[in-house]
Amino acid sequence: MQFRTEHIGDVIVATLTCREVDAAGAEDLKTDLLAAAKESRKRMILDFSQVEFIDSTGLGAIIAVHKGCADGGRLVLCCIADTVASVFTLTRLDAFFTIRPNRDAAMHLFSQE
Repeated sequence: MQFRTEHIGDVIVATLTCREVDAAGAEDLKTDLLAAAKESRKRMILDFSQVEFIDSTGLGAIIAVHKGCADGGRLVLCCIADTVASVFTLTRLDAFFTIRPNRDAAMHLFSQE
């Protein structure tokens, strides 16, 4: 598995443990994250603190997870390095995703719901 999970209340925090989110593992990552999202009633924080690179296939996997968290759920991304954040900015996905600088800020969004 390319991430480790931690449950905080009914929110699952999935920390990506791979340095690259790319074509080599994107499909498996998407499948595993979607399964984890179902367990948490679709309330998920995706922690990018260890990720140094993401490609279009990786972005597609994260978009699929976002869609899988729809219908009353929520996906929040956090701890995104500048190099990875630039990809989100260039593709304008920074406006599509809810992104917070750290886990505490991400958890704060769920505490307000």
